[in-house]
Amino acid sequence: MRVVMVAHSFPRTEGDVAGAFLWRFAEALVERGHRVLVIAPADRGEVGTPVLGHVDVRRVRYASPSRETLAYEGTMHRLAGGSPLAALAFVRMVRAFARAVGEECRAGDVHLIHAHWWVPGGVAVSIAQRHGRPFVITLHGTDVALARKIPGGRRAMGAVLRRAAAVTAVSSYLADAAASASGKARDAIAVTPMPLVGALPPQTETAVRRGVVFVGRLTRQKGVHDLLDALALLKKDGLTLELTIVGDGPERAALKAQALALNLPATFVGFVAPELVASHVSGKRLLVLPSVDEGLGLVVAEALTLGVPVVATHSGGIPDLLTDPRAGLLVPPSNPPSLAAAIKTVATEEGFLRGAAQAGRALAQRLSPARVADDFEEVYLRARGGRRSASGSAKVVE
Repeated sequence: MRVVMVAHSFPRTEGDVAGAFLWRFAEALVERGHRVLVIAPADRGEVGTPVLGHVDVRRVRYASPSRETLAYEGTMHRLAGGSPLAALAFVRMVRAFARAVGEECRAGDVHLIHAHWWVPGGVAVSIAQRHGRPFVITLHGTDVALARKIPGGRRAMGAVLRRAAAVTAVSSYLADAAASASGKARDAIAVTPMPLVGALPPQTETAVRRGVVFVGRLTRQKGVHDLLDALALLKKDGLTLELTIVGDGPERAALKAQALALNLPATFVGFVAPELVASHVSGKRLLVLPSVDEGLGLVVAEALTLGVPVVATHSGGIPDLLTDPRAGLLVPPSNPPSLAAAIKTVATEEGFLRGAAQAGRALAQRLSPARVADDFEEVYLRARGGRRSASGSAKVVE
């Protein structure tokens, strides 16, 4: 099967973190014998290499180099709504995606199109639907939140989802939210998580577990300011925990100033390549993900596969990953006192280490690229009107 993926975030290099999970997924499809082409936007005039690993990549130009700044930073929707010029660049990105999809369909044996995020990719693919290829849309979180916030967003998302042959979401929370916002039947939205990024090392016993770690982009959405307030409360109660913050983003300066004002022992590591994240998480006493609004929260699974317990908020897809109360605790978002109490419990009770190790082994199998590719292969076959035989081979009705 030849699959064309459309995504506004896909790694520009092998060490790039932007959309890295999509690359792992695409590579797994290639390993299963499929051919995959990813259509993604250029970055400041750069179109990069036409092949990343074993995946073909086509980066489309949509504006002048100085205006091609919407993708890869996690701020596309905010920027597009911030100025007329950025909004125009966004519209041109959608058109460039649609044009590229059309060209690929006319030029070759494209069997299926897979759009990640309903906007801009899903909108572009629905425009190109006249070429007669079935398409799948996967919802990742920010796109569903956008539909619920902007005027007409729910109606627009509903129109796009109704045109798709199949719709998936990376968490049950998002599937519920998308069904509610778009009017699409909940049982028509499959829950299909994305794979973990990179190969994780085997769990090893660590004699002494020290400190708290956060991994993620430093935005208000991730709630690191609440984590700092929670650690300050614990320090007042006599429990001082060292914090390691892995990641970068627009809130970094404000968070450093907050940590300094609270006199907290916090180390800001900055951005690290996906394959190096495990080295910063392994050996920590716990990982904290205090997100206010989360999509899936794959870092929770990454921590558990390393045997590191988790404290996280009951937000987005996090409850889909942290299902074992012996592996960590969930708290309400934007509630530093509750967060502090949970951190204290997990940091001082040894049983959570054993629970995290057990939960991590199960998640490593469930979220492997091969398992995710297998699940999506079934989605693709059904979208094309086919099915998988009892022996596991594909049967497609042409």
